[in-house]
Amino acid sequence: MAFSPFNVFRRNQRAIFAVVTVFIMFTFVLSSGLGGGADFFDWFPRQFGGGGDRLCTIDGDRVNDRDVRELRLNRVMANRYMLLAATDVSGSLRRDAQEKLLDATPTLANPARAVLEGKDPQAMGMFQMLSGMMANAPNARQADKSLVAVIDAWLTVERHKAFSEQAGGTYFLNAPNRTVRDAIDFMLWERKATAMGIEFTDDDVKKLVRREFFEQFRNDIAVREYMTREYAGRFTPNAIWRALAAEFKVRAAQTALLGPVSESSERTATAAPIFTTPFDLFSYYKDKASPTEYRALAVPASSFASQVTGEPSDGDVQRLFNDRKDYEPDPSKEEFGFKEPRKVKIEWVAASGDEPYYKKAAADWISRTELFAKGGVATLTVPTPGVGPAGWAAAATAPMSLTEPLVQSLYQGKVTAHKQSLSFKWTEADRVSPVYLLDSSYTMWTNRAERTHENNLKKLPYYAAGPELAAMITGLGTTAIGGNSIVQPAAFHAQAVAHESRDRGISGGLLFLAGVPGPGLLGRVVVTEAAYRQTLPPPPPVEALRAELLTDLTDRKARELAVTDLRKLQTELVKLGNNGRPADKGAAARAYVAEFIKERGLKTGATPEGVSTWTVRDEPALAPLRDSQKAPPGFDPHGGMNVNFGQRFFTSIDPKRGVPVTASGLYLPEFYPEQIDPRMLTGKDPLYMAWRTDDQAARSIPLQTAKPRVVEAWRRSKGREDAKKVAEDYAARIRAVPGNAPAQFALLLADLQGELQGKFADPKAKQAVKLFKLDNVSPIQILNDVNGMARMFSLAGIPDLPFPTADMAKQLVDHRLDPVKTVLVIPDAAKDTYYVFVLTGRQERGVEEFRAHLYSPMGRGPVRELVLAGHARDAVIRARDSVMAMLRTEFKYEETDAQKAKLDERDKKGEE
Repeated sequence: MAFSPFNVFRRNQRAIFAVVTVFIMFTFVLSSGLGGGADFFDWFPRQFGGGGDRLCTIDGDRVNDRDVRELRLNRVMANRYMLLAATDVSGSLRRDAQEKLLDATPTLANPARAVLEGKDPQAMGMFQMLSGMMANAPNARQADKSLVAVIDAWLTVERHKAFSEQAGGTYFLNAPNRTVRDAIDFMLWERKATAMGIEFTDDDVKKLVRREFFEQFRNDIAVREYMTREYAGRFTPNAIWRALAAEFKVRAAQTALLGPVSESSERTATAAPIFTTPFDLFSYYKDKASPTEYRALAVPASSFASQVTGEPSDGDVQRLFNDRKDYEPDPSKEEFGFKEPRKVKIEWVAASGDEPYYKKAAADWISRTELFAKGGVATLTVPTPGVGPAGWAAAATAPMSLTEPLVQSLYQGKVTAHKQSLSFKWTEADRVSPVYLLDSSYTMWTNRAERTHENNLKKLPYYAAGPELAAMITGLGTTAIGGNSIVQPAAFHAQAVAHESRDRGISGGLLFLAGVPGPGLLGRVVVTEAAYRQTLPPPPPVEALRAELLTDLTDRKARELAVTDLRKLQTELVKLGNNGRPADKGAAARAYVAEFIKERGLKTGATPEGVSTWTVRDEPALAPLRDSQKAPPGFDPHGGMNVNFGQRFFTSIDPKRGVPVTASGLYLPEFYPEQIDPRMLTGKDPLYMAWRTDDQAARSIPLQTAKPRVVEAWRRSKGREDAKKVAEDYAARIRAVPGNAPAQFALLLADLQGELQGKFADPKAKQAVKLFKLDNVSPIQILNDVNGMARMFSLAGIPDLPFPTADMAKQLVDHRLDPVKTVLVIPDAAKDTYYVFVLTGRQERGVEEFRAHLYSPMGRGPVRELVLAGHARDAVIRARDSVMAMLRTEFKYEETDAQKAKLDERDKKGEE
């Protein structure tokens, strides 16, 4: 009979089941550590080298990769638990505050409601002022005090949540959890807390959590249910209490040794045990704010790509396409992308109010207004043939038979300006000889045909009212100085000075006579003071300014009509486009826009093809929009924000969460680049409105379609290698040149630029070889010495560096103190351009600048704040590093050179 294992099992089943049961029980006992890293199957491999790479040694205990992973996961759970609890408490406090609004005083309830809704930024200041006053008021109502306490608690929780989100979800800001070294530092702090006798039981932890949230976190059932789902198989109540106990232990130890915990984004402890002397602060200021200058030569890989010989094999093409077929192209990244990106078509229209359509509409509006029935609008138009300057001037200065409220309103503004000018420029020092002529000594050019921007800056003297002014204006049209019919302002300057000198002499003489000692001095002073007041020059009469005021009124009304018209276009397109989802593919909206533009004679433009987020900046059809976003001439590019042109057509900011979201919808016009504000209602600059007319989603394409792009990417990868070699060769040549005169480097770099451009025949390839200056490189960039405008160093917003990296900025700052002729070769983010940076000089700031920026009576705003905050932050970091060094010594921290190199590399990459 054949052997059957079933027979053996049947004969010995009791013994077999007994052995299996014992084995299962034994395994259960060994693995009863509940995931906390203390079970046998965690301990055994850790002791015998199965926990991954050894990273360091603490008190003779080896720390492996597995230890770090376990700790980091426990810390992630602890921080996640606290953030969920904070969200729960925030909602509870907000609801409580809304209920208490009903019983609070309206004066307090109104700003408190605005604070809770988050709609009015100014409400926060008002609420804080009222709550501060209430804290010191003994008779404050209990309902008001209760509301203030709840809102203060809510703001505290919300503020900590915001800092935590900025820190990547780390609630315990005192101990970062980003890198391996962060985890090792946490281990050292935990050991120190134990050595200090700091221990927390589960009950202690629960009390600390409640105290953290003002005793408002009463039930964690919902939080535990969420954690159980998110960390299935890992989360248990015991595990979370142990993880939270470790966090609170470390926080307590750091508070004892370093001071209170900060909620700042630097995530370090505050209250560093230092005393700052002025010289220490000056040394910090001089080191961090003294600007260094570099010259940079761009060596573009794209220019070399066209010179690459040979073709990629079919295998190379297929492999490169397969690796990146699901990624969109992004010139800010080293990796390629062959997926067709999202593309939109854009149309725009511009109006300034200077168009004939709006000028005529403004004139018609004024003529239809019954208060202007006199016909003063005749002075608003360009003089017509047959109507001489004398007749036009007479119309402008003739007495008005009707009151004109709008003109009178504008005239009152002129009167107020005259009074202010009188108090500022009619001073004791200038009583006789005028240093600054009064604004009312001049009048703007009144001939509308000559009201150009340049001529508006030229002014003519007043001092001739009524017929005299009419004669003067008549002379402007018939008399020429030097053969020029446009009279130069210098022709009347002497007349204005003479008039003011005469009037100031009379006024000053009266005051001088009033001060001569003698009988009846008091009465003489009173009389002469009154006489002096009578000699002060009055403002120009309304008749003298009427033409100018009416012209300004028409300009302002035309601008207002243009803005109103664009808003009407916005409303109609939204309606015709069915709120971004046109049912007829936008036919009705297109027809309306075409008729709107034709009737008004407006400037317009549209992209012929779809543009992506990276090609929109170079689209010629959008050049007017791009130019409207540029900074004014002479503006320091370092002072601008890195605003990528056209991104509003692809993304927008969620107003509630403050995060970018996809912008979608067709025929939804928006003012570009900003929404209308009161400042835009004046001036001549065009107002732009733009919208999407088509939106094609990103899509995958087959290899056959993408092959030209794949081949181009292959060539570009070869071009990167050539660009790197050339950049390093140029750097070596610069270092080999004797001397260190900046002028010498400038000539050498210009020669190298010409040499490199000579390698390429394509004009675009030549243009990509740029030579530019990079100045004001310092940790604290002072952008304006007068007003103290400053910021932390950034390469954002520099046109010649479209894709800078954090490493590029760090190297430029780190080498700013190096000798002149220091050469750096640094690639951009995509490694498509290698930059050869040459340090050409450094301007060291001195004591006087330090005194002006930090100790002037008015202070210098951002400079002062950045220096004081930066110095304090550096002191905190030094104090923390000093304590960490003592902890490493105390707990016999050891790491080999190889381990140190590995940890440094992980920190550099941000490896977690």
